[in-house]
Amino acid sequence: MPLNYFIKKGVQKQGWLFDASKKTQFYALITSIFSDEKDEFTSCNITFVNREKLIFLLDKKGLSRTCLEHIISEN
Repeated sequence: MPLNYFIKKGVQKQGWLFDASKKTQFYALITSIFSDEKDEFTSCNITFVNREKLIFLLDKKGLSRTCLEHIISEN
């Protein structure tokens, strides 16, 4: 499966990172969600990502879309 795709209800869809049709350039990645009590969320980590800057940084480090797709296809 090519990089940045996901399956939703059995259908392969383009993910957000390399989807040029996306108008949104900033995304919030939420991780480390903690709950001290049942059904009570007390904290999480939120990382804001500028999609264009992330693609530029990855490319600058030699991790272009083509390179990443090749790495994934090899594994």
